[in-house]
Amino acid sequence: MLKKRIVGVVTVKDGWAVQSSSYSKYLPLGRPELIAENLDRWGVDEILLQSIDRSRSGLGPDLDLLDRVSKFGLGTPLIYGGGISTVQHGQDVVRAGADRVVLDCALHSNSALTRSLSLKIGQQAIIGCLPVSFNKKRLEWFDYVRSEYKPLDKIKDVIINSVVSEWLIVDPVNEGKKNKFDAQIIEPLRGMIKNIIVFGGISEPQQIEDLSSIDQVVAICVGNFLNYSELAVNKLMQEVNGTQFRDATRGFSKGVSQ
Repeated sequence: MLKKRIVGVVTVKDGWAVQSSSYSKYLPLGRPELIAENLDRWGVDEILLQSIDRSRSGLGPDLDLLDRVSKFGLGTPLIYGGGISTVQHGQDVVRAGADRVVLDCALHSNSALTRSLSLKIGQQAIIGCLPVSFNKKRLEWFDYVRSEYKPLDKIKDVIINSVVSEWLIVDPVNEGKKNKFDAQIIEPLRGMIKNIIVFGGISEPQQIEDLSSIDQVVAICVGNFLNYSELAVNKLMQEVNGTQFRDATRGFSKGVSQ
């Protein structure tokens, strides 16, 4: 079995790490750089910083956050998402310490962005994000900026033509809810996407094991549930049977053209 990765997610709103539920209810957790340091120390394969309010507010990426995190000298590869809408934004994020970037809203408003950005930082450094859920048995994409669902058919060309290394498939309805990720949202996408990262309502060892058995799934994101106890990552990995995890990104190379 191909070894899979565990990604620790730090959700950031208004500069603070928060415990999120369906991206609509939030409880403060503290300084995101300290939580990232814990995840690094506990041994996750990657850390995803998602600044969920940047695109909606038109603020651009949170470079101050990345600067604070980079000062800790983390050894874990860092992914950043939030507010990236231009090639310059993507380059700035990598210069600020991120190994890879996540693109969501920009994928749909600027179809040429991923291709242009890949020439600057490399395709392996770009992750596309697809928050999706079923509406009347039809899989739809959730537009965070406008807070509305859109037919997936309208963005199939984005999925097929975007130059990205992996796709982050998010269950926005069940995000933050214990053991609630809807694995059915993956099925309509398996024919279009080779490398899938899953996130939203993932908390249990059996759940992680089941998701890891899907060939296209290369990584599992866990957010709120890693903050409940000391060494939560190690405990989670010890409890998962039959799934091999690895740090597949430490060998990634990134480059930023001037």
